[in-house]
Amino acid sequence: MPVVQQIARSATKDGVTLQGLIHHLAQREFAAINTNTANAFDWHHWHVTSVTGGLNNRVFRAQEHKSGQDMAIKFYIRDARDRAGREFAALHRLQQNGLDIAPQPLLLGRFATDQHLAPVVVQTWLAGTVSAIPPDTDAEWQRLLDHLRVVHGIKQRAEWAIAPVVLTMTNAHDGLREIDAQVARLPAEARPVALTELQALAHARIWPTWSPPKLCLCRGDTNTSNFVRRPTGWASIDWEYAGWGDPAFELGDLMSMPPYQDVDGVRWEWVLHHYTADLVDPTFALRVQAYRLLMLIWWVARLARWLYEVPRQLDRRLAQQSGASMPYTQQQQAAKMENYVRRAQSALAEPY
Repeated sequence: MPVVQQIARSATKDGVTLQGLIHHLAQREFAAINTNTANAFDWHHWHVTSVTGGLNNRVFRAQEHKSGQDMAIKFYIRDARDRAGREFAALHRLQQNGLDIAPQPLLLGRFATDQHLAPVVVQTWLAGTVSAIPPDTDAEWQRLLDHLRVVHGIKQRAEWAIAPVVLTMTNAHDGLREIDAQVARLPAEARPVALTELQALAHARIWPTWSPPKLCLCRGDTNTSNFVRRPTGWASIDWEYAGWGDPAFELGDLMSMPPYQDVDGVRWEWVLHHYTADLVDPTFALRVQAYRLLMLIWWVARLARWLYEVPRQLDRRLAQQSGASMPYTQQQQAAKMENYVRRAQSALAEPY
């Protein structure tokens, strides 16, 4: 059985350990149910439910029958991002800071000696309400901002082994490089004219500059469905993109993400005002605006990639991406890309 790093004692009954359950899921259930479909089964003294969700991971909820121990067992696609290591490190850092805003990390398994098994993190199950719909009241938006401010309160320290956020920027040139990297992954003949024009306008633009920002812990993924809405304050799951970053980028990224595309400018002004109300950072708002524009263009490139790669089965994911498990149709994604083109063009016309 693969060696699993452990920071908390796993449940044991009748000689069956938590590691045994992980091994069972990785080698049997995981391989047999490689789809994004919910189902449930019992294995020894656990009740296990396959949880629907993202395409880059598979999540199982494991509940121990008698003790009531409730855990999430999350397998990750194996890639250069070290998703499992990132999530475990971020959750561990939050735990060390005494913050009850995320699951508690229990186990990290990298399976370095067995390339057929996906990396895994076991964490406590975080109960609460999850919704794909953005906040719709001042109170809900404030809870979201309060959550992000708590996360961003963890400042970078050299002795903490956490990598930079998977996608982040600290200046406009970082953003141009990220856009260029997305465009470069498309064959020249598959690049929409609008994308080529936006890329050229971005490079021709005179971007503002600022001193290197102070970095902090950032989630790296502010998708609406990652937030657990609890009466005592919001928490969040899915920290596999987390790392050190500029909190202004996290806010600019939030403003540009697809789940929030129908949020109007008045609300974004409210969000920026309330986040920065007691913040001593003279370039924060400027950075947010620059990052938001760069990310609008980045999303045009990313959606163009989706439209090219997915029909050709070039977009490798951990869960199958076909039929009922396909989250979006080509038509929906094309419409979304056109919306991003319009938003980017409009934002390019706005002065700083």
